[in-house]
Amino acid sequence: MKKILYIGGVGSDSYLAALIADALANYFGANVIGMSFSEAYKNKAKVARLAPECLVITHSAGMMLLKNTTPKELIAIAPPMPVFASLLLLRSFPKTLALIASGSESHGRPRKILMYHLHSFFERVSRPLQNSLLTREISAFNAAQTAVEMTQGGTKVTLGFMENELLFPESVHHPHIAIAREHGVNICDNLLGHHDEFVFYPAEVLAQLSR
Repeated sequence: MKKILYIGGVGSDSYLAALIADALANYFGANVIGMSFSEAYKNKAKVARLAPECLVITHSAGMMLLKNTTPKELIAIAPPMPVFASLLLLRSFPKTLALIASGSESHGRPRKILMYHLHSFFERVSRPLQNSLLTREISAFNAAQTAVEMTQGGTKVTLGFMENELLFPESVHHPHIAIAREHGVNICDNLLGHHDEFVFYPAEVLAQLSR
């Protein structure tokens, strides 16, 4: 049976990680280990031990915690690309506003967005060292470069970038993306939704990767 590990992005807590892990388990028909960003950050040795046997799915900065590991396969949704730390902070506000405004797109979406922001707020406040204080480290992370390093180690890598990406809006135009393609990294751009779409509809976002 396929082994799957999910690692959430900054602000994800154990509740959100478990919720997404359940959705992924239904999608793949397999057991999924779900880890919040802070849990994976504190247990990097465990992540490195699990990765070679797993399909690892990450959201946003979750991919950063796989640096120097060799997953069996990696699907990274909305991963970070290099940006000035100050700009990353400034972009977080319009990203949040746009996400809230998108609540009218479907029934039940406002509740999902509210729940996400409440859990994220308390997670950031209760564990600042593993969340809010990592902005500079996240801003310097290059998902494409790391993906190339992984493919050279035998990992099958897919990077999925969102259509309404306001946190890393120029990701797909970064020159390292073209280099990643040349090295066999599967690049999927214009996935429908916002930066945090995967948190609300993980199965729907993953389904777009096969198009």
